[in-house]
Amino acid sequence: MGGVTLSLLGSSTTPAFDQFFRDPEIALLQPFSTVAWNGSAKSIIALTVRWTWRESSGEVRVWDLRTDSLFPPHAALAAPGERILILPGTFLRESPAGRGFITVGKSTLLSHLRQFERASDVVVSLDAIVFETGQIVGADESRTAEYLNARKAAADSLSKLVLTALQAGRDPSDALSEIAGRPRTAEDYLGLWTSRLARTLLRATNKKAVAEQLAALPALTLHRSQ
Repeated sequence: MGGVTLSLLGSSTTPAFDQFFRDPEIALLQPFSTVAWNGSAKSIIALTVRWTWRESSGEVRVWDLRTDSLFPPHAALAAPGERILILPGTFLRESPAGRGFITVGKSTLLSHLRQFERASDVVVSLDAIVFETGQIVGADESRTAEYLNARKAAADSLSKLVLTALQAGRDPSDALSEIAGRPRTAEDYLGLWTSRLARTLLRATNKKAVAEQLAALPALTLHRSQ
């Protein structure tokens, strides 16, 4: 898909990740993990992976996991020719192994394993890939493009609110608290990001610095390949 392919673990092409599975408990995640290889000439800056499986009841479940490199330091998720280890709950870059790891605790990783304990027909797939050019490939059933655009819109709106208030000598906390407390639905990415970033700003000891970081979030012109 867009020059990005998935491969099974344990092959001679993935020695950089072998050390990660030396822990016998973490090794239990291996059947539900995969490696993505960026065979394109462009760096990957955002990625959504989808797990699909069947419960013992027969119900089909879907779980999406996203990551991106749009916040500082803006390091690509995968440069051309680089691989990413994809596990339930996290990603790990190949070069050098461990750098770019989204740090989560071992207990959190193992908690994801529990959802697969009675699962069958587990499939790991790439739902959406965003390259540094803004090109997006994949079915994007997870609405990753909408997700990224909503975060940018929320960041712009809230950073403006906070910086304008501080410049006028006002405390933006009351406005942020009201925004953070608004009810949202799971499908409302803009609303969810607005509430989430409002909570982030409320917790910040230096609201100006955080608002400036949000204002600097790069805008993406996402497009499909022609």
